[in-house]
Amino acid sequence: MASRRLSTTTALRRNSVLDNSKKGCDPDLVPERAGSTGSLVTLIPPDKDQDVAMSRLLSDLETMKHLMFMTRVGGYTKKDAAARRVGRDERQHAKELVNYTIVIKKSLIPRSVLHNIGDDEFMPACKIPVDNGHIEIDEPYMVIGCCGLNNIDLANRCSEAGIILDARFWRTGVSTEALYLTL
Repeated sequence: MASRRLSTTTALRRNSVLDNSKKGCDPDLVPERAGSTGSLVTLIPPDKDQDVAMSRLLSDLETMKHLMFMTRVGGYTKKDAAARRVGRDERQHAKELVNYTIVIKKSLIPRSVLHNIGDDEFMPACKIPVDNGHIEIDEPYMVIGCCGLNNIDLANRCSEAGIILDARFWRTGVSTEALYLTL
């Protein structure tokens, strides 16, 4: 994990010759459709097939209790989740943020959590296109959150990291891994 962080820092130093007034960052540093696989979770680009799962996640009051500024009366609809995804996709295309969906394969879900998950929450195995090929998820999987970098300021070598994780997966190590993969 430390080597990934070192690589990112090295890339930031190498590309830090940008003008301070430039919004966003070097086009080579912010991918269009990136992904990464760890031992517990996989980060994939947001997609319309995930909108229902994201609306469920963003509507869960326990999950969102520390992000009350983002909650909506009545929760998020599929249309609300789609609008959020499209807006974030546009900002990623403009090199202002990096956005991932956090997924976990069914076989990797801790037993202590698995009994709280309905069969309707799983998505089928698939290949997900990313910038350098594809990520293959070879079994049913579940969307458990989103994470990324926001307010990227390459000139000052900083950004904000954020994560929203299904409350059922708190204290399982997946958020730590997802943020390491993001860096």
